[in-house]
Amino acid sequence: MKALEVALQAKLVADTGTGGLMTLISGGVHNTALPDPAVYPYVVYQRVAGNDAYTFTLRINSAYLYQIRVVGQGLNKGALEDALDRIDVLLTRQALSITGKATWIVQREGDIPDSVEFIGDQPYLKVGATYRIEVS
Repeated sequence: MKALEVALQAKLVADTGTGGLMTLISGGVHNTALPDPAVYPYVVYQRVAGNDAYTFTLRINSAYLYQIRVVGQGLNKGALEDALDRIDVLLTRQALSITGKATWIVQREGDIPDSVEFIGDQPYLKVGATYRIEVS
């Protein structure tokens, strides 16, 4: 749902004050893909599932599962976890301004296992979580 992704992006990038998400990451917030070359650390999110709830003839709400990861160059996990913790504050039980929709709930569903990927000798660390967003 495009309007939901616009609202999610806006919520994350608007956090610019002291200790805000945008002060913790220099590579920005990206939906699914990011520019090449990437600037680290960055946030990337993507919808991984969605389903609808119906009465007999009417859709009453839609639930979407989003995966949100913070990716950094090197092995400084603490800095990445700080950014992930800030995302949790911004999203959990907070409203999103979604054009044409009402936010029912935003909640953290769980952690995504940390992972490290090597490109040459350079490690890239990823931490993340999944969030359920229900709208009507």
